[in-house]
Amino acid sequence: MAPDLDLHVDPWSSGTAPRDLLLRLPAEKEGGRSLSAVVRSRMLRFRVEGPLTPQNQTTQTTECIVDEKQHGVSVEMVRNLRPGERVQIPFLLAEVCPRGTFDRPGLFRVTPVFTSAIQGEAVTDRDAFQGRIRALQPALARIGVSRLPFYDAPPRAVATSSIGRSEEEATEEEATEEEATEEETEPAAP
Repeated sequence: MAPDLDLHVDPWSSGTAPRDLLLRLPAEKEGGRSLSAVVRSRMLRFRVEGPLTPQNQTTQTTECIVDEKQHGVSVEMVRNLRPGERVQIPFLLAEVCPRGTFDRPGLFRVTPVFTSAIQGEAVTDRDAFQGRIRALQPALARIGVSRLPFYDAPPRAVATSSIGRSEEEATEEEATEEEATEEETEPAAP
């Protein structure tokens, strides 16, 4: 099997505030042969969707890019990964996302992408991994408190439905409740 690199992300992350949101991203070597690779946090980018609505819809999507510049790499940065070996990349998401991404608390869907487009003779001489890897699954990240409130507008009352009762039974019950309320509010006769 040819060597390859897979990017994973912890399925769940939680932070009290946006600055506390930590994602752990293990890059795992797949295949039966060893692979040379340079794995750095500056090679990551994220697609952040949310906050999610109760119907799992996204209200906004933001691209968080760490660094788009090409970087030269020294020989010491190239690492040989054995089959099944993992390299952990811890990452504070709020450091790279633009302002306003996490203005409201809630649940966010985060999809990391690792892009290795590096230059330098250390990379070409050792035939290091070059390419783009998308995480196998997105992470759900919860933020408890943020700058704006959870809801866009205050909650409003909605009419309830009468499940399991006919309209006649529901109407009779409402009339009985109204009569009981009127009797309670009437002052006693002297």
